[in-house]
Amino acid sequence: MFTDHNLLTYSKILIPIHTPHHWSLVVIYVDSKTIKYYDSVVHKKIGYQCMRKIRDFLLMLESIQPSNWIQIYENETTLQLNGYDCGVCTCMNAWLILERHSLKVRRQEIVKFRKLMISQINTFRL
Repeated sequence: MFTDHNLLTYSKILIPIHTPHHWSLVVIYVDSKTIKYYDSVVHKKIGYQCMRKIRDFLLMLESIQPSNWIQIYENETTLQLNGYDCGVCTCMNAWLILERHSLKVRRQEIVKFRKLMISQINTFRL
C-alpha cells in the first residue's frame, strides 16, 4: 500500500513524533514485537496514544496481530530541564538507541550533542 518493501524486515524502525510544541520518539523493535515511546518530558497519555496509532498503522500495513505486540512507555531516558531541548533529546535518543548506548546521560551531554548537531548541520554532514 505505502511501500513495496516490508517494514517488518528491519530490526528497528525509528519514528520521530511531533505534537504541538514538542518532539519525542517511537521505536518499533520488530524482533521482540515491542513498540516503545521515548520522551524527554513525561507525557504518558500522548505516548500511549502514539504507540496505539503506530500499532494500528502496522496492523493495516503489515497485517500484524495486535495482541502479540507490547507497548512500553520508556522511563529510562534523559529528561530535559527546559522548554526547548525536546528536539535535541529526540535526536540524541535516536542516536543512542542506534549505537546501543545507555539513554541516561548527564545534562552536559545534551549541550555537547546540541553543539555537535549544529556543527554537522553547518558543514552539511547531517
